[in-house]
Amino acid sequence: MLEFVPLLLLMLSSAICILLLLIACNTAGGQEITLYVIPPPVAMNWRSPQALLVSYFKGLTARNNYVKRRHPMGHVVVELHDSIHSSIAGIVAESKADMAYRVYAKGYGLGILFTPLPGKMEEGSINTRELAERQKRGDVAYIRFRISGAAFSRLWQYLSEYKELGYDRIYNGANKPREGKGAGCSSFGLSFIEIARLLPPEETDKWKVTVNVPEKLIGGPERGNKWVGLHRVLFKRKWADTSRQAFRKITYYDPAFMYNWIAATWADSNSVNKVRFVKERRQNAMGLLIDCTGCVLPKEEIWLWGGRK
Repeated sequence: MLEFVPLLLLMLSSAICILLLLIACNTAGGQEITLYVIPPPVAMNWRSPQALLVSYFKGLTARNNYVKRRHPMGHVVVELHDSIHSSIAGIVAESKADMAYRVYAKGYGLGILFTPLPGKMEEGSINTRELAERQKRGDVAYIRFRISGAAFSRLWQYLSEYKELGYDRIYNGANKPREGKGAGCSSFGLSFIEIARLLPPEETDKWKVTVNVPEKLIGGPERGNKWVGLHRVLFKRKWADTSRQAFRKITYYDPAFMYNWIAATWADSNSVNKVRFVKERRQNAMGLLIDCTGCVLPKEEIWLWGGRK
């Protein structure tokens, strides 16, 4: 009997080593977040209110292969998964037709950029089908982050609470998802990067555009239901002169900027100074793989300034 003791101990030791190895593999590399970036059919032109409006309608009417999913301003989808959890989600307006109606029939003007609108979170197959089709044509790019177990838990908590608190039903607005003040698809996607500090701000700042919207072009509930005709936006060739005009500043993460950043980084290994990455490709879609398993999580709370209600 005693001669079997060393063999049993060896088997037990081997089993423990295998178990620890599996746990280590899951902890080190089993968690990922991917941001998929769909560029607009026509790049948004932020040079002036007129240029912005014209480029939007060009994108809305441009011929493309995705009639039902054309995304005139582009789109961002977030995928989170580990060995147990999985979600692929994007924030959209409940009705694009309603947005257009508010602008041309209810006089919102550029107030539409600030107004909270009915929204919804699209999850699951509606996204996977579209992404599969776009990957064949190269009409999407992505950034895939490997993250730690702690980072994944933090992001999964955020996603779960975002839905529980009903913030997924607020589209647009102040575009401050971590404060519960609404979000478009791109600001929603960027909030995940902020929460886990996956990229330095000097890189994500390259995705931003900030303009000063003249107060007189803001209509709808954001300005006491003042009426702003579409023609006033169409003939406005400059943003506000901040020294002479009342204005409201808006900052937007443009999916076209995000897509171009991925493309430039993919083409030039020196284009990202503080980020180490590996180039990938899924069919004809460009991708970047960034290992963030060693990234230090920020100490700030997930929800900012009373975002949890």
